Amino acid sequence: MSEEIYFNLFKAKENEVGIVYDNNTFIPNEDFTFKEGIPYQLGLKKQTAESGTQYISVRATVNQWAIDNLDKFSHLRNQVEEPQEVKSSMPNDDI
Repeated sequence: MSEEIYFNLFKAKENEVGIVYDNNTFIPNEDFTFKEGIPYQLGLKKQTAESGTQYISVRATVNQWAIDNLDKFSHLRNQVEEPQEVKSSMPNDDI
């Protein structure tokens, strides 16, 4: 199981519920579970594909710095595995 996940949201058509970006078919390549009590770092990055399509890339990863440096998370130091591999590029799959 990975400690990091990326997914893309694409500019949505106008709709009555106010959703600005979405992804109609998100299929993860691996399992990812948000665990209760674990600190996460979330990030958004606006990107443009080679085709000109604008999208938002979302990243969620375990906040290892918080676990290593903040007393309130010190009990997790031996419980949370560090990520095995850092992804060098984000997926650009269209929906």
